[in-house]
Amino acid sequence: MSVPPSGVGPPSYHLKLSSTTVMDTTYVDTATSRPVFATITRAGVTTLYRFGGRDGIEDVGEIRWNGGARGGQLVTLHGQTVPCEDFVRKSKGILGGVSHTFEAARQRCKWKSGETIGFMHETSGYPGMREWHCRLVAQSASSTATALCSPTQSTSDTLLARFVPPQLGLIKSELSIYPAGAAIIDELLLTSIMVAAGKSEWRTRESPSSRTRESLARGRASGLPLYRLQLAPGHQRVRSLPMPMIPFDGDDDPDLPPYRSTLTVNMEGAGVVPYSYSQAIREE
Repeated sequence: MSVPPSGVGPPSYHLKLSSTTVMDTTYVDTATSRPVFATITRAGVTTLYRFGGRDGIEDVGEIRWNGGARGGQLVTLHGQTVPCEDFVRKSKGILGGVSHTFEAARQRCKWKSGETIGFMHETSGYPGMREWHCRLVAQSASSTATALCSPTQSTSDTLLARFVPPQLGLIKSELSIYPAGAAIIDELLLTSIMVAAGKSEWRTRESPSSRTRESLARGRASGLPLYRLQLAPGHQRVRSLPMPMIPFDGDDDPDLPPYRSTLTVNMEGAGVVPYSYSQAIREE
């Protein structure tokens, strides 16, 4: 379970990322073990999908990294398209810290690099890795009682989300959405992708051709897991097949393995014929 910052309750959504890139991943809710969102990147466009709706998949938005000849990147959310620099404003602090500010539901929100991950976190990382916190910075004067912050809490202390993005050496990437940010989860997902993505990552981390909107919908309908489990180098996934049992006499050891084993010995100057375990049994 994600460890929330001090003084903050449990998140409304605790999502695990299925891969080592935000460009091509599935966000799995740890409470239900079911996919909630997914991204697909192809031809310089990253599309964010939500699992739900009539056909099983809903388009949330997209980031068009390749702006063509003009070079301008575009963001589409809920059918509205704006330039990236108008959707998220990136700035640097006096000490070199980077922040990303955006507006959602008449609230001004800011992603900022938070404290580094240490061994005290259940996220399997090492000290020096970065995590991001999104907090409420300002509230519109026209906001109603449905505002994201409570009357007794200053906006600067209202935590909306915590994001541990994919990075070298990290085993578990995760995104936690807290109650104050649940209403703007789409904006938080899309901006977290912009925060975590490398400058030219869209050029090298395209989704495989088999991963499409239709394949996500089919997988959801069949109940198959939509996140990939990768094996460590040197390990291979093996499919078990039924194998014939070897008949044993009454005096034979019943604990001998029910499969054929072959041993080949190479001796200098002599050719040795492979000798099988099942052949030895027949000769006896």
